[in-house]
Amino acid sequence: MLNTIFDFIKNHLAIIISVISISLSIYNFAYLFFTRCKKLQFEIIKYKCLPINGYNIYQFQVIITNKSQLPISISNISLNNIYCKFDPTRITDKVSTISFPISLNSLESKSGWLEFKIQNEINIHSMYFNFYTSRGLVENIIPKIENIIDDTPCH
Repeated sequence: MLNTIFDFIKNHLAIIISVISISLSIYNFAYLFFTRCKKLQFEIIKYKCLPINGYNIYQFQVIITNKSQLPISISNISLNNIYCKFDPTRITDKVSTISFPISLNSLESKSGWLEFKIQNEINIHSMYFNFYTSRGLVENIIPKIENIIDDTPCH
C-alpha cells in the first residue's frame, strides 16, 4: 500500500508541485486583493441639527477607520450628494470640524466633526455617504449609527 502511494507521487511529482504552486498563487492573489482594496468604516457617534437662515446645518461626530493595509487620503465627503463644508467650523470653544484632506495610514482611525448645510431635513436612518479619496471614490457607505445621540434635532 505504502509503495503504491510512493510510486504515484514519484510518477506525478511535477503535476503535484504545479497544483500546489497554482493553489498558493491564487491564495496570495486573493489575500493581497482583499487586504489592499479600499475599505473604510464610518461610524456616527453624535449629531446636531441647527436650523439657520432656512437651512439645516447637520454636524456629525464621527469615527473614520481605514480597514485596508494601504494608506488613504480623503479629500471630501458627501452626504446624499451634498458636500461637506470644506473649511473648519467651530463646534465648541475647543472643538472644530475636521480639516481636509484626512490622511489615514494602514488600519488607522480618526475622529472628529463633519458639517453639512442642507435645505431639507434628512432621515438619519436612510442617509449614505460618498468618500472622495486618493485611491478613488468609495460610494454609498451607510454609517454605523448604533447608540447615536441626537443633541439638537431640527423640527
